[in-house]
Amino acid sequence: AEKLGYTKTGYSDFSPTDPQESRNVIEVTSANKTVSVSVIVAARNNGPFLKDALHSAWNQSLLPLEVIYVDDGSTDNSLEIARSFPNVKVISKNWTGVCESRNIGCREAEGDYLLHLDGDDILPFYYIENRWQALTNSTASFCYGAAQAFGGGFNYYW
Repeated sequence: AEKLGYTKTGYSDFSPTDPQESRNVIEVTSANKTVSVSVIVAARNNGPFLKDALHSAWNQSLLPLEVIYVDDGSTDNSLEIARSFPNVKVISKNWTGVCESRNIGCREAEGDYLLHLDGDDILPFYYIENRWQALTNSTASFCYGAAQAFGGGFNYYW
């Protein structure tokens, strides 16, 4: 998690030491440009992690068009945390499962591209920019990247 800019206490407003390190290859983008990507966070009872997840969605080298949080009947403080982000669209519903929650988020999304983020996951600073570049400079219909587990004794890539 430290490689992604996190500490044991949460998100650390990570940005690269050298902000030009990735942009030398990608000339068509610039820091904080908004792209037509909707980030959909579907979650239930992820209160301990949700602030970090939502913050990482908005702290990107290329900003998403929107972040939508679909709460799947949480009984913890997840809704309160999500509503503390004025730029996050919050949808609250009864518990029906993560697939239904993601589908609701997709129906509400206005972006041309969708990025699903779980409420207990975080995005590295260049995540959207790197995927945007891969999709817009190819004929690919979708793309994905490696994931790193963190917390609870996990620390591995897959």
